[in-house]
Amino acid sequence: MCPVTEEPSGRYLWHFVPEDPVPPEKPAFKVAKALYDLLVTYDSTDSLIVLQGDSTRANTGWKGGYSRPFGEDAGTQALLEYMRVAHNELPLRHLITSIDGPTSFDTGFTGPVCCPAWLTTAQSPRVHEDQKAWTDWQRTEHPGNPVKYCLQVYFKLYYDIKVHHRLEDGPKHILTQLRVMRSQPKKVQTAVTFYLRTGAWFAHSECVLLSLTASQSEDALRFAVTQILKLRAGEEYGDTSVRPRITPKLNLSATSL
Repeated sequence: MCPVTEEPSGRYLWHFVPEDPVPPEKPAFKVAKALYDLLVTYDSTDSLIVLQGDSTRANTGWKGGYSRPFGEDAGTQALLEYMRVAHNELPLRHLITSIDGPTSFDTGFTGPVCCPAWLTTAQSPRVHEDQKAWTDWQRTEHPGNPVKYCLQVYFKLYYDIKVHHRLEDGPKHILTQLRVMRSQPKKVQTAVTFYLRTGAWFAHSECVLLSLTASQSEDALRFAVTQILKLRAGEEYGDTSVRPRITPKLNLSATSL
């Protein structure tokens, strides 16, 4: 079931259950069609600016995600925003996997250190259901000690995202993540870098330009406006056709937008 809300008010509009795809159709095509039909019902196709959703591959995939077929139905391409908190969780999950092995069931890992309760520990930095799990991790001599990672990387970014949650803040969170990640041991960087790259949706050029237009720097504003006018090539809105939204290559040494 897919609930649909109107932002920034958070008003609930409706929900829908996508139809089963008929091969060779992909499930995302059915999601896109159902979402578009719902927006038509609410006469919102022309006023749509941003599509927000979970960061699953069914949403983010540039081939199998719903955004491209939705854009083709709508005749335009909306700005996409995915869950930043979820992107922060993936590196931590794979760091634990690199230390303690793959998951053995839906709430645990195969290794001797990680117990099921620790999987929720990162979400509750002040209250831990299982203090022993936290203590066990603190005593871990592995260079990828998850407690240190949580204190130095995960919690820092988690609260940054909660406090600075505007759309233009997305690229800045990526810069923060890269900055704190560079202070981590090489083994940690190796374990999580792939997931930083694949989840860097806010490094897309349209997100960076949006962030720069909200900047207090005159140079940043001038650069953003110049690039936007160049892309429009003398037209009012430029090319609004639907394009593959491929996550760009991430510069791991970047210090500014």
